[in-house]
Amino acid sequence: MRHGMVAVLRAIAGFWILGGYLAAEQNTACNLQDMPSANYSDLSDKTTSFMANLVNGFLSVIQPQAFPAGLIEQAVRNMSILRSDKYIQQVLAYGIGFVVCAVIGLLYILLMPIVGSVIACCRFAGKCGGEIYQEQTHSILKERRNLYWSTAIITIFLLVGNICMFESTWEFRARLDQSQIKLNNTFDNIKAFLRILDKQFQHVGDQSSNMVDNVEKNIKGPALLNHILPNDGVADLDRLKVAVDELMTLQKDLNNKMADEKTNFNNLKSRITNDLTQCVTSDCDNLRTNLETTNLPSDFTNTDMENKLTTVRDQLEASISTDKLRDITNNLDALNLNNIKTQISQKVNDISQKLNMNQLLGRVENLQNNIQLKRREVDRAESIRWGVSVSMCLVVLLVVLCNVLGLILGPLGLKPTQEPRERSNVANCGGIILIIGASLSVLVSWLLMLAVTLLFLLGGNVHTLVCKPWSSGELLQFAPTVIPQLDLGKTLNLKGNFTLSSIYSECGENKSLWSTLQLEKSYGSQINQYLKIDQHIKKIDDINFNVPQIFDKEFKSNLQNIQTDRLTIDTTQLDDTIKNFRDQATASNEPIFQEVLNRAADDLTKIKTSITMSINPKLEDVIKTIKVIKEVGNTLVDTQNALNTKDIKDKIKKFLQSQLSPGLDCIGRLMKVEFGRCGALAEVVDSAQTILCLYLVASLNAFWFSLGWCAIFFIPSIILSVKLAKHYRRMKYADITKKEYSSKEMQQSPRAVST
Repeated sequence: MRHGMVAVLRAIAGFWILGGYLAAEQNTACNLQDMPSANYSDLSDKTTSFMANLVNGFLSVIQPQAFPAGLIEQAVRNMSILRSDKYIQQVLAYGIGFVVCAVIGLLYILLMPIVGSVIACCRFAGKCGGEIYQEQTHSILKERRNLYWSTAIITIFLLVGNICMFESTWEFRARLDQSQIKLNNTFDNIKAFLRILDKQFQHVGDQSSNMVDNVEKNIKGPALLNHILPNDGVADLDRLKVAVDELMTLQKDLNNKMADEKTNFNNLKSRITNDLTQCVTSDCDNLRTNLETTNLPSDFTNTDMENKLTTVRDQLEASISTDKLRDITNNLDALNLNNIKTQISQKVNDISQKLNMNQLLGRVENLQNNIQLKRREVDRAESIRWGVSVSMCLVVLLVVLCNVLGLILGPLGLKPTQEPRERSNVANCGGIILIIGASLSVLVSWLLMLAVTLLFLLGGNVHTLVCKPWSSGELLQFAPTVIPQLDLGKTLNLKGNFTLSSIYSECGENKSLWSTLQLEKSYGSQINQYLKIDQHIKKIDDINFNVPQIFDKEFKSNLQNIQTDRLTIDTTQLDDTIKNFRDQATASNEPIFQEVLNRAADDLTKIKTSITMSINPKLEDVIKTIKVIKEVGNTLVDTQNALNTKDIKDKIKKFLQSQLSPGLDCIGRLMKVEFGRCGALAEVVDSAQTILCLYLVASLNAFWFSLGWCAIFFIPSIILSVKLAKHYRRMKYADITKKEYSSKEMQQSPRAVST
């Protein structure tokens, strides 16, 4: 059983170390709130026996010396020293208080049967509580009263001790049942802790992989390019492409719209010509001539500009591709960030081989099952203990009842002026019951003291050698010297100034394994080195970056040659034509001529309105778009001029630091603060102390203390009961030295107390 517990403790500690080392691989996007946590049963009950303070105070008087670490260590290192006279003397000197108490108990056990035999002989001789005669003296009333109250007080002490015996007997059984429940909860907490460690282990590994993926995504995506290029170069490239495409679309729409207006105008001229076929006047001839020379304004159409726009667009597609910019970051693969994933995967495999979680959980469950199998034996032993303890309680209670009945019946049947040989049956019965109580006390007291001595040596030494140093922390400091496997520093090859006691103290504050096991002095030294951002950034100095030629020589000139001063529509000729048609229609006397001119003027007005409302706004958009193209183009030229290898490396270093530093900091926090908080294991140790010391040992000590209390008070109870019984027993002979007393003297005390 002991070796099984040691193996489980070592396995748990080993898993802590390896799991804490793995936590160094955390990521930028790690989320502390997502760290898995377990639901543990409450093990915080610290209630102890109702007599704990009294018993512990008594034991402190018996054994005031400090924990004997040296004596125990000598015995563990060399068992043959137990036969050494010097060592035995040292042990006896240390436990002198227990030795004295044990000697007193042995004397009690040996002498009480002898005293009982003497009392029995005296009884048969009619001397001790006998019924031969009782000398009537002047002080007999005072003597009887003193004996009565002394016996009553002793009986009260016996009753108090007997009540404590009953209470401690019941308390031990209740505590034993509570211990079973608490023990199961303790094992459940251990298993929950192991399971949640496995989940946290996987969580740390997953988060580390996510960090690598996020950093690689940002390096290969636009984020790094935007950081490297001044003025947001990648966005400018995309913006320039969109602007050119938009301009080409606008130009196409304008051409289509103007073609429609030209068609309408040509149709109008054809219709007017047809309407004037039969007209042979000079006005009609002049109108025909004017229509042939009139055209729609087309100054906004610029074939040269369209060609330049097409050229710029082709250059963007061929020469200014963002793929060329991304060529800058292709060499960053030399950073080998995927190596982090490889390391994590390798560590996971190594830990899986060294620590089989299912096997570790199986050991804990087997230990729990073995304890459960012992439950039947424990229940059987508890049944025997319960029967013996209740029997002893009942025996003491019977003695108490005998004393109480004797104290009640004796005075009740006694008359102060009555002759000793004429005492009533009630008084005589009271005296006999007192003798029975004294006889029963003599018969069982040595057996009770035997139980007290054995339980005192067991419970008292467990309290002073285990519970008391456990509570003060001395036991945890001393345990590794007795059980070398508990020296985690040597067992796990750890460096650091920590002890089992300090580990328990740190876990009591629910700290992580990093601070508890001082990992920065052993495995943590490698982890701290790995968490330094410099070793990742300095790799960039060994990478050769090729600065691409983003623009060709004609790009800037083509942009500058795109002009907007001719992008206008002059409708003056249309206005003059419309006005001329209106004036001619007014001046003419020909109805047909007037109708044709007015209708032509109306149609031309519609064409002008269409141009003004639909074409002019598009021209304004074209002008704005061309300005954007030229502005962005000039910015990109500056971007090209700003690109050089040194600046690129510096900017990549800053970018990589901004990406990795938060992730590595998060890894450090998870590893040093969040991962493997061991508060649950400290509660397990507290629970073990509660079960052993506060529940079982405290209740056991309360029982033997109460029983010893009663056994000690048996001595005055026997003496006083025997003496008092003679004052109530019916005498066989009258006192031959009888003196005469006045009635007033005989009635000095009330009957209830004139005993």
